Amino acid sequence: MADNKIELKSIGELLDYHFYIPSYQRGYRWTEQQVKDLLDDINEFQKNGTDGIYCIQPLVVKKNRLNANQIVQEIHTENELSKIEDTLQKANLRWDVIDGQQRLTTIFILLSYLDNSRKYSLEYQTREKSADFLSHMSQEVAQTNIDFFHMYKSSEIIRKWFEEHKNENGEIVSPDKNAFLKVLLEKVKFIWYETSEVNPIKVFTRLNIGKIALTDAELIKALFLNSSNFKSENEEKICLQQIEIASEWDRIEYVLQNEELWLFLNDIGYSKPTRIDFIFDLMKDKDVFGLKELLKSYDEAIGNDEHQTFRYFYEYFRLARYNKQINAKWLKTTWQKVKLYYQIFEEWYNDITLYHYVGYLITLGEKASTLVDDYRECSSRNEFEDKLKELIKGKIDACKDLNRSYGENGEKKTECRPLLLLFNIQTVINQNSELAKNPEYGLGAFYKFPFHLFKKEGNKRNHKGWEVEHIASNSGDKLEDDKSQKTWLASVAYSLPENDHLRNDIKLFLSGNKEIKFNDLCDQVKKLDINPLTGEDKQKIWNYTLLDSSTNEEYQNNPFPIKRICVLSKDQGHKATVSFDKQKKEINIDKSTMSIAFVPPCTKNVFVKAYTDV
Repeated sequence: MADNKIELKSIGELLDYHFYIPSYQRGYRWTEQQVKDLLDDINEFQKNGTDGIYCIQPLVVKKNRLNANQIVQEIHTENELSKIEDTLQKANLRWDVIDGQQRLTTIFILLSYLDNSRKYSLEYQTREKSADFLSHMSQEVAQTNIDFFHMYKSSEIIRKWFEEHKNENGEIVSPDKNAFLKVLLEKVKFIWYETSEVNPIKVFTRLNIGKIALTDAELIKALFLNSSNFKSENEEKICLQQIEIASEWDRIEYVLQNEELWLFLNDIGYSKPTRIDFIFDLMKDKDVFGLKELLKSYDEAIGNDEHQTFRYFYEYFRLARYNKQINAKWLKTTWQKVKLYYQIFEEWYNDITLYHYVGYLITLGEKASTLVDDYRECSSRNEFEDKLKELIKGKIDACKDLNRSYGENGEKKTECRPLLLLFNIQTVINQNSELAKNPEYGLGAFYKFPFHLFKKEGNKRNHKGWEVEHIASNSGDKLEDDKSQKTWLASVAYSLPENDHLRNDIKLFLSGNKEIKFNDLCDQVKKLDINPLTGEDKQKIWNYTLLDSSTNEEYQNNPFPIKRICVLSKDQGHKATVSFDKQKKEINIDKSTMSIAFVPPCTKNVFVKAYTDV
């Protein structure tokens, strides 16, 4: 089992270190903007009072003890007897840099500018005399290769930044170099990640192909699997516990990669490559280890940047190590707290009712962390379900009046979205409940509302929510321009039987018969069950349904039969494009394009007429 060590190291702690950039690394290529951003960030940190630390991305290194032949070769290459002692001391323990060399080199150049006597040593395997050049840069030598050129350019950017730095009023005010150096040495810290991987190129490849950075989760994993946690245990027991944690870790990550479970708990847009980070972030937010009481300088130690979750766990392990608490039992208890959150999520996901109520609340903005608190405060599963129902009542409070009007004659129709979604959720719960009573089916879930599809569909084209649309069209007598009137009437005609009297009248109107009036045709349409609702009834919640935005564009203002074709076609994998053929004076519906969308169960029920007898 690999034993990777991890800690925070200030720049000041690295001054006696000898760093070596292996040949598999690319050359130094930091841009002017990247150098300025680093300087600006440290300067801003200094101006804000230097509370806390300024944390730099992980520096991944491997310890490399050189043998005598390598040492002699380095001395021969140096060809300066005065450097023999220094070379022996440094070469005997060299740190090969696997990841982070761009920042490490830039900080070296910065140290050289601020105080040339206080810095670590650094050399590139691919560049002979790189150590000498970095310590004594010259424009002439910088022209000899591209790496030296970029290093020299960065040194000039740093010099100009200090000498030509402007304040808010545009005046040149050079930052205090001594104060800046003090902050750099004491407050700027690398996340020091020492790998024991036999083949460091594998680590480099993983981190750099596609630029997969070390996540907080991977850094925390190193804390858990460090063999120094088991000093009092025998080697076999250490290995078994490491394997157990690593195996359970992988299982949790694997399950969280399941989109159905993940998007039941989260929204679209989670950016971290590993999802177990979600649990660690939650634990940090909840301060499950009580560090706010244990650490007097909690905010300073944890910070507020992207690696604050890692530092939360790092400080907990550091305190435990300081107090000599870490052993196999302590580690098991700590890991059990991580597993507890996963087990809660797994229980919710597998309980058909809790799954739907929790998923509903999270979809409407409730935080999973808040619901975890509620769950842990309840003495039973049924008590938690009752708590969820109370929270749901609050979500639908504004739209629980079924006689309320929405849309053009009332409030915004989107305000009834929570109730429409709950209608879908409760329908699925009821269906499963009835099916569970049937001994042929048992207690398993017959159907679970797919929150992952609901969220993905709602996220298309930057739509954050689903459309709330009329079932019976809200158009007809409100269509004023000629094109809209003809398109709508052609849609009505399409939905009527051949030789129907109204259909024939519509065709005459579309052919230019002046004796037939649009308003008269509208009055006849209102008498049909195509659009049975009239007036204010069309603005009530029973005339609304949830629809994805793409289907809604095809849906348009057509009568129910045309809308039905659009919705059911999309559910079956076809896009129904409705258009008005001017020459034929009729509606054309093209289903040749393949396109599928998630249609919520109650929306589908509406258009298969499951709620009516006609």
